[in-house]
Amino acid sequence: MQAKRPNFFVVGAPKCGTSSLYAYLGQHPDFFVAARKEPHFFSQPAVAESYYPQQRIDNLQDYLALYRNWGNETWAGDFSPSYLYYGRAAHKVFAFRPDARILMILRNPVTRAVSHYLMDRRMGLQSKPLADILARPEDYPAFYREYVEVGRYARQVETWRNLFGDRARVMLYEDLKRDTTAFVGQVLKFLDMDPHPIDTETAHGAYRMPRSHRVERFRQSRLWRRVKGMVPDGLKDRIKPMLDDHSKPDFSTEEAALWRIFCEDTDRLADLLNMDLSHWKAADG
Repeated sequence: MQAKRPNFFVVGAPKCGTSSLYAYLGQHPDFFVAARKEPHFFSQPAVAESYYPQQRIDNLQDYLALYRNWGNETWAGDFSPSYLYYGRAAHKVFAFRPDARILMILRNPVTRAVSHYLMDRRMGLQSKPLADILARPEDYPAFYREYVEVGRYARQVETWRNLFGDRARVMLYEDLKRDTTAFVGQVLKFLDMDPHPIDTETAHGAYRMPRSHRVERFRQSRLWRRVKGMVPDGLKDRIKPMLDDHSKPDFSTEEAALWRIFCEDTDRLADLLNMDLSHWKAADG
């Protein structure tokens, strides 16, 4: 029997809510989620340029193995955010599954860039000031690509829409944050799925900064993955404030510089989508 191939691809850029949607759709009985959220298969080999240490699947057999337990569910998803930026990924997905449905989740590119930068700081991958990276992109090409080039959405969206037409839909991260239940309902409608009770109260990917890199290294360790399920929820809630700082630093100067970079592309995107994106310029995302 021929292996099943995923038919739904969420290609929002990093820090655009793909982790949340992965968790929410996984609660629906008609949606199969693979054990690995982000295989990054179709963005190989270009995505290997990234400085992230994550494992990536680079052969079709291993990729299809992620979906071998897909049973009677109508939909199965791939939630690799790298697909949006790497244009060849769109063509590869189209060749692999031309009838797939594509969801592009876009976020205010300024706040997405800052959030991405803070994530790298939390993971211990970034120590340079964001202002330095914006001022001297030639000195930090990999970081500049992740924070700035990834947020130039117009060309990326156009590529996917040209290939998939009406089967490629754009939704906004700000709508996900404002009314999560309504957002998930719109995704279910896009997939012609029946409504189903879904817990959207639990936050996924909320901002936090470890008070030390030792704390974060422990969180990423195998030991923590083994023992965290044995820690009572009440105790977790009490110790979280001692581990993390949830106060966000001020990036107003950097945000102003980012808007000068993104302004023209955002206007082009608004025209492409026939969508009012003026709230991106007025809001902090």
